[in-house]
Order: sequence, then C-alpha cells, then structure tokens
Amino acid sequence: MKQNGLDILVDFIRNAQFNDQSSKQFENALNILWSCTFNNTEVITKLQQDVNLLTRVNQILENAKQEKNNSLERAAEGFIWKVEKEEEFKKRKAQENNDDDDDEEQFDCMISYSWDDMTLAHRIFDELTTKFGYKVWLDKEQMHGSTIDAMVRHDFDKSNIEFFLF
Repeated sequence: MKQNGLDILVDFIRNAQFNDQSSKQFENALNILWSCTFNNTEVITKLQQDVNLLTRVNQILENAKQEKNNSLERAAEGFIWKVEKEEEFKKRKAQENNDDDDDEEQFDCMISYSWDDMTLAHRIFDELTTKFGYKVWLDKEQMHGSTIDAMVRHDFDKSNIEFFLF
C-alpha cells in the first residue's frame, strides 16, 4: 500500500480486458484488494467511492458465474461483500438485535478452512470449545457456491463474529 500497490490493483481490475488477462490474474488481484479491506476503513472508503471499479467487479462476478469459475466468483463476492454490503448488513443486524428480545445463539468466532485441513480445523474447534469455552461456528456441512449466501442460509447471520481464523 505504501508503494501505490492499491492504485495499481484497482487500475488493473478497472481496465484490464477479459481476453487479454487470465481469470487467475483477476482472481489474485481481487483477493489482494479484498484482504486490504480487513481492518482498514480508509481502503474500504476509497474503494466504495470508485463507481467504475464496483461496476467492473460486478461484471467480473457475472462473468465468473457464467464460466462456472468458482474461485474467481468467490474472490469477487468477497470483495463485493466487504466493500458494498457488509456495513449495511451490520447496521441491519444491529437494528434487528435491538428489536429482538430473544436470546439468540451468539458465537465468539468462526473457523474458515479448506476441506484438506478438516482434521486440523476440527482439532482447533475442539480445543476452543472444550478447553477455553468459546462458542465456535464451523461448517460441517460442506457449503458450496457462495459461502456468504450459504452462511446466511445456515442462520449464520444470527451470530456475532468477533474474529476469523484462516
């Protein structure tokens, strides 16, 4: 970021042609931009103000869906979620929580993992829950497609996520 990398990535996403670049290049650029948004409101604000970038990422998402490119789709969805949808989601959930007197199940954390690392993820889950008493959300149903949509379908949106483990 200190060496103007954010602007270079944004320019690439905005202007690179689908025919001239590989989908992996778009995926990598989106994943890097997405990761730059975590705990950095300045980056989120800058990206939110770039209407051309947001339009382009939505085009990339639609193209990835048509091509059935799951990894590019996931990168575009993650970026869109973080930049366009997360804040509104948080506001809506906070309002719902204020309006709701029921005790909803609250989670301390979520474990996100590759299926290749399932054994390790389950060991971490067991340690956090039994040894430390954390309430941990862990996908045991092998969600497919949009992880965000799948988590919402599994009532994940009722949780209060404090941190993620990658």
